[in-house]
Amino acid sequence: MDQFPLTRLAPGTTARIAGIRSTNGTLINKLAALGVLPGLPLTLIQTYPAYLVQIGQTELALDRETARCIEVII
Repeated sequence: MDQFPLTRLAPGTTARIAGIRSTNGTLINKLAALGVLPGLPLTLIQTYPAYLVQIGQTELALDRETARCIEVII
């Protein structure tokens, strides 16, 4: 299975979070605190004006750069 950035998903697609690709420890910790954790299913709801994702019962709005750090597997 290939991993690729969340930004390559089409709206309405559900994928599994593979991990966070970033050297920014603060960003990694922030995403983990928000529930962006490897193994969880994620659904991309929209891409504009922000990337809106649903993880469980939580919806998060992410800027493009943050969304690009989230690696997913379909």
